[in-house]
Amino acid sequence: MTPSPTPRSPRVRLLRAVRWIVPIGLGAWIAWRIDLDDVWSRISDLSVGWLVVALLLFAASLWVRIVRWGLILKYLGVPKGPVFRSFALDFAGSALVGEAVGGVARLVDFRKTEADLGTVSYALVLDKAYEVMILIVLLVPAIVLLPAGALQVGPGFLILVGVGLFATGALPFTPIGERAVRAVARRVLKSETDDNAFARLGAGHHVLLLAQSLFARLVHFGFAWMLAKSLAVTISYADMSAVMAIVGFVVMVPITIGGLGTRDATMIWLFGILGLAAGGAAGTSILIFVITLVFRLLAGLIWAASKPKPIEVGA
Repeated sequence: MTPSPTPRSPRVRLLRAVRWIVPIGLGAWIAWRIDLDDVWSRISDLSVGWLVVALLLFAASLWVRIVRWGLILKYLGVPKGPVFRSFALDFAGSALVGEAVGGVARLVDFRKTEADLGTVSYALVLDKAYEVMILIVLLVPAIVLLPAGALQVGPGFLILVGVGLFATGALPFTPIGERAVRAVARRVLKSETDDNAFARLGAGHHVLLLAQSLFARLVHFGFAWMLAKSLAVTISYADMSAVMAIVGFVVMVPITIGGLGTRDATMIWLFGILGLAAGGAAGTSILIFVITLVFRLLAGLIWAASKPKPIEVGA
């Protein structure tokens, strides 16, 4: 006798509906707002020189982030692992389906090594946490620098969300957060965590890794700025940095990073509503996002396909 299907809860049905409604709604909104003639004219007049500079800055930002990932593993005592390929799989996975799935790709790549998956899980959480903390630090100057009329919600709302996100982002740096990650690793990964790993990160390590995160973020802003210049969009580095900081900040809100495809749909929407108030229409800003997404995907897939040998990362 065939068992009857388990009824789905209203919450599950709502989440499934949102995963369809959000991308479809955003697609309809974009189709209504976008000026295809303007987009195609900018593509036809693309400046190859500025695009090359943008690619170099993109590569530099990516390299700094990979170095940070390797340093976190080293400081936590992970002896060996596919540092580059695991990051590349995350990079491509998060571009396709969201940060959560991309993060899992990093863990999967460590399964065949001698590394403890619980410790690698904590390293992954820390890597994301450094990104969150830097985006929160940049939030206030971003609000101040944002082009007039570009912000669709009040600064107070963003700051309030920032305070809540700060509390969440700071958790991995506390004993409570460490214990929580360890418990999840034991339950989900069936892996016993090296308890000594969590005591190996001192204040100096955190300062260095946060500084790297800030540098990578500022270089990434430069990439977006050069990309805009290649499309003949008139915008200053400060204005572009403000737009990118707020886009990155909102994307890091847990609601947007958990759902399938919701992360990138949200980014498209944000690029559209923020526009590029100093001289670009919604279509152009969305085009900049799409090019960025393609770069993410190609860089991740090419690097992941190279299959480098695991390298020593532990001290």
